[in-house]
Amino acid sequence: MQVNNQVPPPPTGKASDKTSGKTKSRDSRYETLRIVAMLLVVSCHFVAHIGWNLETSGGVTQAVAYAIDQFGGQIGVCIFFIISGYFLVNKDFRVERVLRTMLQTLVYTLLFFIVAVALSSRVEGIPLSLTHLTSLVKGAYQSFLPTFNGTYWFITAYVFLQLFAPLLNAAVHNIPRRAFAQVLVLLPVLSIMAVMTLGQLLWTNLTYAITAYLFGAYIKLNGSRMRIGKRLRPWHVALFMLLSFAAIAAFYYALDMLSITRQFRYSNHHVVGTVPLLPILAVSGIFLILHNGRRRRHAPRANGPTAVQKMIGGLAKTVFGVYLIHENPFIKEPFWNLISALLPKPHSPLLMIPLGVLGVIGVYAVLLLAAFIIDTVLVHPAEKLIIPGLARRLS
Repeated sequence: MQVNNQVPPPPTGKASDKTSGKTKSRDSRYETLRIVAMLLVVSCHFVAHIGWNLETSGGVTQAVAYAIDQFGGQIGVCIFFIISGYFLVNKDFRVERVLRTMLQTLVYTLLFFIVAVALSSRVEGIPLSLTHLTSLVKGAYQSFLPTFNGTYWFITAYVFLQLFAPLLNAAVHNIPRRAFAQVLVLLPVLSIMAVMTLGQLLWTNLTYAITAYLFGAYIKLNGSRMRIGKRLRPWHVALFMLLSFAAIAAFYYALDMLSITRQFRYSNHHVVGTVPLLPILAVSGIFLILHNGRRRRHAPRANGPTAVQKMIGGLAKTVFGVYLIHENPFIKEPFWNLISALLPKPHSPLLMIPLGVLGVIGVYAVLLLAAFIIDTVLVHPAEKLIIPGLARRLS
């Protein structure tokens, strides 16, 4: 088989915005997915860090909490990775995408490093101190190089995924469909190995990101020809997600009964979730349904996007900031201590679900507002000042 050395151009009618000379309206369905994805990420962190001791309470409560943490949160992560493959597989590499993510991350880490140092003597839980040189040096290192030192595992994986995207695109455009499908079968096996051996082995954060990216790319290129895609219905995906959630909860319940939950919980494999194949398949089902759905319902209006579409688009642009705030290593512990103080553990277990749902929505809304302010005041001006010139030099 002769392999071309260039990625084929996008199909007719799917040209990039740059070549068409027109501003292309984003599909609000996928923008909504971004918003929901970050809500799921916030939900899993809420369960893990709220002072209700959900993941140490034992029994059914602990098993369900782990399932929310490990399955619900990983669905959110998979949406971001799969949506990247779905939309970037037919696009040329643009260094601006990488630079914007890196600059936004840098602005947030520097901002909260300064805030944490200023509050370190008055707020408990901040791992920085003006009187402790080692913590300041470590904090400065994490702040000035957040993308490359794993300050945020997801951001590091996401940036390197974008850097690998041209190579991945070249590969998927130049291999037979059958071979591509075989790769999609083989890669998730590595995630199962990580669970079986209680160690990462070949399944890392980057492997996770690349696997989900390839699933999104495959759906974009071949989704309309997949038999399962034509027969798949929303209730099929909902049932699969429900059964997967129950399976993971039962798995952790069994571990608790065997008294090895703690050892399993804190093993190396945990950083990339429990059985990532399940959320990858669940999200792939969602994308297959959207891909094969009737597009005319979602076609842009002749007079531009509606007010609701504009609002969804604006919120979708802010969700990365939500992650950068509540997962910041300098304010993470005091942030969740504050939330725990505002939301004390209810006396009745029946109140945990409604109070937890309201708590997650409230935290998410506040974080969205804070991220919008930071992006507007700091990130966007920095992008306009730095990105164009730096992109020209790197290109």
